[in-house]
Amino acid sequence: MSQLIHYTSQDQTAHCLHAFACPVSEQTTKPVVLLFPAMGVEASYYFKLAEHFNELDIHFACTDLRGNDPMQSSASRSNNFGYHEMLEYDWPAAIKACKTHFPNSPLYLMGHSLGGQLTACYATHKPDVSGLIFVASGNIHYKLFHKKLRTLFGSLVLLSVSKIIGYLPGKKIGFGGDESKWVIRDWAYTIRTGLFRSTHNGKRKIYNGKMGQINTPIMAISFDGDKLVPHSSTQAILDLFHSSKKYHVKTCAQELNVTSLNHFNWTKNFQKLAKKIALWIEKNE
Repeated sequence: MSQLIHYTSQDQTAHCLHAFACPVSEQTTKPVVLLFPAMGVEASYYFKLAEHFNELDIHFACTDLRGNDPMQSSASRSNNFGYHEMLEYDWPAAIKACKTHFPNSPLYLMGHSLGGQLTACYATHKPDVSGLIFVASGNIHYKLFHKKLRTLFGSLVLLSVSKIIGYLPGKKIGFGGDESKWVIRDWAYTIRTGLFRSTHNGKRKIYNGKMGQINTPIMAISFDGDKLVPHSSTQAILDLFHSSKKYHVKTCAQELNVTSLNHFNWTKNFQKLAKKIALWIEKNE
């Protein structure tokens, strides 16, 4: 069972951290993995991962992306935010809450899909963490996909819908959750250009170049047949981290001996993936 930790980001937005500690109290110095979810995916979707991590003597914590936390208002025409708010306010607040709860544990940031992309951007702030873990996450530039024009056109349609309505009603149209207009703006920009950016008061910040200036170790996992983040997408984001020691695991359903493995259901077949991550963490310590 998780321990619920309430914390607040710099702009006074309320959040919840779900912390799953290893069962043995003496394991206070064991590493902790802090996970940031994919677009529209609730933190509870990842609770099962905690069981497998804890069995391997790794603490686990996760939190919702802004707009998904039940303590917050959902994205709407009146509740707008983008990558800037998430990177400048939410990521540091979540990391601080996790470090406070696990003060002696080496911290690893894990991101799924959009959570991994934003974690890659936040890494340019050079936080005090031991490593980064990307799962089904990468550079989503349309040229990296098999169906290039379809990917580009789809992002432009979603961007247009968010501008017209004032937010993206993802729950109704079957893409992500209800997403803010600015999140979709920043996300679609990466699809068009391959550049990760945030915008605030008319000023743009591009993160790609700064990713090459850090040396934080990175592990990335991608899946055969993942149409949302193919292997090429994951490799492309790893290529931005010129100075980091990188380990890219390309896997498939057959290797893990499961019937299906894709962008989302990997969480249901996480036991073997957890062992791979634990071994990488052990070698990294």
